[in-house]
Amino acid sequence: APVQFLQPFLQHRLQDYQYLVSLTSQWAADLQRLVSREKPEYGLCHGDLHTGNARFDKNGRLTLFDFDSFGYGWRAIDIGVYHVSYDWMNLSSETRREKERFWQSFLEGYNHERLLSDNELALTQLCFPIRHLELMYLTIRYWSPQIGSGWINDAYFDQHIAWFKKWEAE
Repeated sequence: APVQFLQPFLQHRLQDYQYLVSLTSQWAADLQRLVSREKPEYGLCHGDLHTGNARFDKNGRLTLFDFDSFGYGWRAIDIGVYHVSYDWMNLSSETRREKERFWQSFLEGYNHERLLSDNELALTQLCFPIRHLELMYLTIRYWSPQIGSGWINDAYFDQHIAWFKKWEAE
């Protein structure tokens, strides 16, 4: 859906649009290859699980909110969103190391309760480009009606297509 949404903005950049179609087709194939649609790999997911959508009360009870992305999906993708939630920003090397330390602690705690398979761990890495595409879609869809669409230009797409190509090369 995000790639289809972007199509009108990329009409004059058909090569970039086809690149995104090809990438997302590969991601879909990877999803099908790596994990099944059976429990516990597939089920109800928050869809936007990151620290900004969770709070602890004074008694240490966790409350999740912002369920506009809630639905059925793969838990590896849901968990992976936590890992990559801020990675489309320009984070310093120190902040990236700290995030990676938090990620490892998160995985240790999660695996203590319910073990993730090797395939699911591999799939969490696919969250980097999936989340990036989702955030492009969301910002254009929800910001442009509020602030206009002048910022949705070739420079915007140059930056983001370059990000996908860098991710793919790495």
